[in-house]
Amino acid sequence: IPAPQRLPEIEFHLLGNDFCYKELATVINDIDPNCKLAGYLKRKSKVERFSSISFFKGFIDLTFEHDEKYYVLDWKSNLLSGEQNSFAQKGLLEEMEEADYILQYHLYLLALHRHLKNSNCPNYNYDSSIGGAYYLFLRGLVQPISSDDGIFFDKPPKQVMLAFDSFLTDKMEERN
Repeated sequence: IPAPQRLPEIEFHLLGNDFCYKELATVINDIDPNCKLAGYLKRKSKVERFSSISFFKGFIDLTFEHDEKYYVLDWKSNLLSGEQNSFAQKGLLEEMEEADYILQYHLYLLALHRHLKNSNCPNYNYDSSIGGAYYLFLRGLVQPISSDDGIFFDKPPKQVMLAFDSFLTDKMEERN
């Protein structure tokens, strides 16, 4: 990807007063009970004690544009079991959930969505402008058994992302 089409280490800030996994799980489950975020939130809300998260801050390893779509990419060096087969898709999904990367990439994509929606990006539309999120598990890319070993990809449905955006916005408005 040529340098003009990539931006490394983009910092983002999102407000999320009184963020609650259980409340968000209910919202997302009503929209798309089969999406990765819904499943993650259901499992997370079963073990969650009340948490009052008021602010999300992070750095997206890489944001890039390819074929007129924008993507986020995160590099991971997780060891997993130390066996190559743990980097197959089933193992990656388990690690994505266990390490809270499912929530992380939804936050990344929400930050990108908000940025593009509020910038001078002509004709911005989530479906046609957002490509999705890649997580590359470096140890799984070394000697892959399958061509997708070590590569996790997802593009959450538009309605899920809009509901997530609205959830965080509504929480802020309730607070004020």
